[in-house]
Amino acid sequence: MRIFILIAFLIFSVSGFEALSLPGDQAQTLTQLLIQFKKNPTNAHAKEELAQFYNQRKKIHEQTLLHLSRETDLGHWDKLIAELNEMQEEFKLISASEEAVELLNPVDYSYSLNNTKELAAASCYQRGIDLSKRRDSKSYSFRLAALAFRKANEFVPGYRDASLLANQASKKVSVNVLITGIQFDSGYYKGGVYYGSDARFQDVLATKLNQVVENGSARFFTQEQALEENETMDWVIYLNWSDVGSHPTSAYQATGTSQKDVQVGTDKSGNPIVRTKYADVSSFERTVSTSGNLFFSIRDVRQGEEIAAGSIHTESQFTESSVEFAGDAGGLNDRSRQNIDFNKSTSGVKSDTDEGMTSMNKRIFDPLKYKILNAIAF
Repeated sequence: MRIFILIAFLIFSVSGFEALSLPGDQAQTLTQLLIQFKKNPTNAHAKEELAQFYNQRKKIHEQTLLHLSRETDLGHWDKLIAELNEMQEEFKLISASEEAVELLNPVDYSYSLNNTKELAAASCYQRGIDLSKRRDSKSYSFRLAALAFRKANEFVPGYRDASLLANQASKKVSVNVLITGIQFDSGYYKGGVYYGSDARFQDVLATKLNQVVENGSARFFTQEQALEENETMDWVIYLNWSDVGSHPTSAYQATGTSQKDVQVGTDKSGNPIVRTKYADVSSFERTVSTSGNLFFSIRDVRQGEEIAAGSIHTESQFTESSVEFAGDAGGLNDRSRQNIDFNKSTSGVKSDTDEGMTSMNKRIFDPLKYKILNAIAF
């Protein structure tokens, strides 16, 4: 009721002007009109143009206030205060000119602005009290209560005991967070393999986050874990790799001959017969650079809103080598043979992108973990 009384006090009828085509920067336009008017206060055109612009601005503000007064969510307070702030700034611009004040008779909205902030703080404070009394979803409502108390303190610094109640509510917060599978552009990234093991990235991420989150304020689940434990999720984290590309940055190729003295028998005197065997050895080494952007979004599935979003860019490199030979295998010396055996044991069928993704997953894991922790901080 008080907010409607306040809006009714602010609004009064305005008539007798034609609509103007208003440019985007209203403050700049008002300033220019005031400058023109101040240069020649007796100029009828400048006087009429300024009056029309101000009256239309005033009517737009009043209609906006009336519309916002009918909204019931807590977010409408920010909009109301922003509108009143703009109206007050226009009052200050006009008040700098005695001639403009006499012509326009502008309204000082400082009282209305302060009063609206008090009403907003009281509304948010009461919302926090109401939410604190609920016990649904394993104290999920305490998060909303903490946000409401903090908002009250934001509107009016030091408002009652809002800061204390916000801290108390925060300590009781517990939300269930689902980490979805990593998407790779238009499809799921081949299981989201995490570096150094066969575990999926989201599995390891959930485990690590559960180990470091403070006071049990959040619990992280993969889709399988959520189904297994039959838990209802409060938030969902979406992960998507995009703009991933791999390209060689350097390459090296060398050829040479390996030789080895090999006993092939003995002569009549029993002395060994040694022959030198030869093999042509080719070695190739290249370095591949991979880069990409990991986009993340944290959404509140209960409130239907996005809590946080962002992206992390990362680059990584990996080096691969191959060694091949032609000729007599007996001509391979120990070092050449070791290089060939090692190449056989490490060779695989992974593409450049697969290898690069493994490397990027390793580099991006910690930055992503801390961004998530900062986003869910209560």
